[in-house]
Amino acid sequence: MKSLKYIPSLAKELLFPSGCVICKKTIYTGMDAWYALCDECRERLQINESQNTDTISLFPYTGPYKKLLRAYKFSRNLNTANFLAEVLVRHLNARLPEFSESAGQQDLCFVPVPPRPGKIHTSGWDQVEFLARRIEAIKTNKAQRAYEVQRCLRRLKSTSQKTLTRDARLQNLRGKIVCTKKPPRYALLLDDVRTTGATLDACKEALLQAGSERVQAVTLFYD
Repeated sequence: MKSLKYIPSLAKELLFPSGCVICKKTIYTGMDAWYALCDECRERLQINESQNTDTISLFPYTGPYKKLLRAYKFSRNLNTANFLAEVLVRHLNARLPEFSESAGQQDLCFVPVPPRPGKIHTSGWDQVEFLARRIEAIKTNKAQRAYEVQRCLRRLKSTSQKTLTRDARLQNLRGKIVCTKKPPRYALLLDDVRTTGATLDACKEALLQAGSERVQAVTLFYD
């Protein structure tokens, strides 16, 4: 039964309560514990449909959305990835007709943006890879498309992007993102946050040069 998957999360929350990651309200239900979000906060988190960019991004990096990302990325509340992955997949499934027209009959495949060298050793994890695993685990019905993940990009050593301008970031990553195996024909390039877009552009260039026919960048948040 579907409700059984909530039991471990609820048990952990009851033993070590942390509450909703946004409003800190006490969590009592299995579903709320599974997402680390109360039902009221989940209802308030609305996708920004009015964005008109080359990147599909769900939420602005402001207010409650910022709390959500920080809980996931920095506090490493892994249950928030259940919410983020499911929302992302539902949103993409709703937009599949526009994708299918240009992608033909080829399956869509996620390609995670690779972490910088040493990141996992330093921080202990890669939040984009963890999200990709959650996406892979989602069970879809016959009316929806299931997504596979291809891990075909590698990031070579370069200067940290955080303090650089967009132009400097583009130059810094030139030739530093490489494709290590044949990429999917139609790639959904996955990252957590879009800021300047320099990393996404470098990854997109690497995929296209390696043989992808179209690359669509997809992020959870935009700054």
